[in-house]
Amino acid sequence: MQFGFSISSFERIETSLVPAAHREMLEQAALADQLGFDSIWIAEQHFSFERQCPSPFLLGTAVAMHTQQSRIGVYTTMSYTHPVRIAEDAAVLDVLCGGRLILCAGTGYRPDEFAAYGLTAKGKRGRLREILEILPLAWRDAPFVYEGKYFRVPAPVEDETADGSPLEVFPKPVQNPIPIWMAAFGNVGVRQAGRLGMPLYTSPIETLAQLQARDTLYREAMHETSQNQSVFPLLRNVYVADTYEQARADTEVSLQIQSRRYQTWRPEAGMPKPFEEVTADRFIIGSPDQCLAEIDRYVAKLGVNYLVCRMNMPGLSHDKVMASMRLFAEAVMPSCTASD
Repeated sequence: MQFGFSISSFERIETSLVPAAHREMLEQAALADQLGFDSIWIAEQHFSFERQCPSPFLLGTAVAMHTQQSRIGVYTTMSYTHPVRIAEDAAVLDVLCGGRLILCAGTGYRPDEFAAYGLTAKGKRGRLREILEILPLAWRDAPFVYEGKYFRVPAPVEDETADGSPLEVFPKPVQNPIPIWMAAFGNVGVRQAGRLGMPLYTSPIETLAQLQARDTLYREAMHETSQNQSVFPLLRNVYVADTYEQARADTEVSLQIQSRRYQTWRPEAGMPKPFEEVTADRFIIGSPDQCLAEIDRYVAKLGVNYLVCRMNMPGLSHDKVMASMRLFAEAVMPSCTASD
């Protein structure tokens, strides 16, 4: 079992507090690296009063400068950006972190984000497919051209000084190619990930039953296209304390806040209100033994072998996050590793 740590939750706070929040983020990243987390994740999010992370590659670079061993996971909403720009940003970050980058490709689902960039959700899966075709071309040691339905590289221009010759991106990444996972919350995206043979990064709020249905679709799609995959990730809100009572006291308000937010963003998620129902089959909360039991359930039902832990919940203090990280690394991670 491998473990990631997500530092992607940024609250809308007073401007004077923003530098402190980013310092805390980097302290958590450094601690995750020291504790032996296999990866540290940053997720792109725009124009939300609740969570924001507009520049994941910039934050990924800052994390890289404060870590030595953990891989740097960047979830980026590729639908909003030209693939050549993504290829350049990813290559630079991979160089700066010494070949530790993992990309996670997302399409986005919030209408206000698409509108802000003058786009619509229509065709987003087709755009993503072409972006995923372009990235490895851009990273290889040769010029390339690409012509698709949504992107042409290089694109025809009216400027007579542009000769339309093949394009070469520089610098090249350390990894060739950079590994890419796919975030998918709906059946179409899940099947696309399976057909392409990419690790599937699912929603953190889906129940175990929903995840099992997604897993079945994913594996069927892989089988249809003769794909194979050895990385099976799971993203969950995780919090560990000495007792369940303490874990509940620390997180109940945070999880209720998240429940209300996801109902606003994705009404189909159907997040219930009572604490026990909010946490059941969705979050890994409790004592070390309880967290181990929950992880074992996901392993048994889904074949999970890479758990990304999102501990930085709304309103949860920096000190409590750090304490949970330490206890998780001390009392949970070794037992999971020993049982592999």
